[in-house]
Amino acid sequence: MPVKKLHYIDKVLNDIIYNQLFEYQRKWILDNSQYKICCKSRQIGMSFTVALEGLIDVMRGEPVYFVSRSERQSVHLLDKFYTWADYFSAAGVSIPFTARTKTDCKINGVDVKSLTSNAVTGEGFTGNLILDEFALHQEDEQLYKSLFPITTQGYKLRIISRPYGQSNMFHRIFNSEHKYKGFSRHLIDVHQAIKDGLKINLDSIRENFDEEGFRENFLCEFLDEKTSYFPYSIITKAIAEIPKVVNGEKFIGIDIGRTNDLTSIMVLTKTEDDIFYLTHQEVLKNCTFVEQKQVISTILECEKPKRVYIDKGGIGYQLGEDLEREYSFVKGVHFNPTFKTQIVTNLKKVLEQERIKISDDQDLIDQIHSVKKTVSKNNTIGFDAERTSKGHSDSAFA
Repeated sequence: MPVKKLHYIDKVLNDIIYNQLFEYQRKWILDNSQYKICCKSRQIGMSFTVALEGLIDVMRGEPVYFVSRSERQSVHLLDKFYTWADYFSAAGVSIPFTARTKTDCKINGVDVKSLTSNAVTGEGFTGNLILDEFALHQEDEQLYKSLFPITTQGYKLRIISRPYGQSNMFHRIFNSEHKYKGFSRHLIDVHQAIKDGLKINLDSIRENFDEEGFRENFLCEFLDEKTSYFPYSIITKAIAEIPKVVNGEKFIGIDIGRTNDLTSIMVLTKTEDDIFYLTHQEVLKNCTFVEQKQVISTILECEKPKRVYIDKGGIGYQLGEDLEREYSFVKGVHFNPTFKTQIVTNLKKVLEQERIKISDDQDLIDQIHSVKKTVSKNNTIGFDAERTSKGHSDSAFA
């Protein structure tokens, strides 16, 4: 892949590229391939990089379309684009906006739009495409088929993502060089990023992820999902923008922790059409049981749930018993293997039926994905997750 200075960039852009970017970011920016794809570690600044690249496109007079998996992500990505635009303006480079909103803008009449994948049809789009966190998109194959024809007009396609299992288009494009021959490929794991100058506390990251999570999110490994009871393919279908107000019956699950594990409180609202929305979640760490009871009681008074299930096994026994006595709708349960099997299989059922909606919360997604099915020597089926400094998939079980 040739890396050379581009004749059309001014001194401000040259200063950014050659003095402010890390080597892996610089290589991406200077790669002029029509099609390129990046398999990256989390938290290494590649969203800022593609935001800068989008601004460079606009300065050339080329429209840009960012496509993200959710509205929150699309707004966040365009914010980074605006950060670069404001930087150039402060440096004396004219960036003449004729319109500027949280999801689109025009610069010198050139369109910039930041869209969600479910808002994209491919019709009416003419410009360079940037697919952000492509492995996490729902209906990714249909999205790719819809958007790729735009590039036949000479526009560019850039795809960036961390790995997310093997059952998606991102995995196929990145690893099938014989089929997707036209793509320039960039692999940037956390070790490469550190080698190129990124300052990051790797020990702290390891403490907050189980082994598989670390390998996938930071070492860029496409892991086989056979060991996970909840493959990403069914979890991502549950991701949605949760309305501020959801009417319906409230159900609350509470998994009690104290020091090693977290206390997770999950509020689900069941609508008339039998869809469960995760409308509130609370995670408590290193709180005394007195403090936990105060928080839980406040939530119960506010939410007025139809039913609450609370872990009253082990350390949660006294707290569960107290709340059962004070609230008739609270029921204490023991997290034994039989009960775990029941709640885990129920969750998988509603996920497969697409009857549950959760926000775009990567920590919760990772916790659900980390739940594994186990079979003992006497063929007893169980479910568990690796313990990390973030807990024991407490929110998933709640």
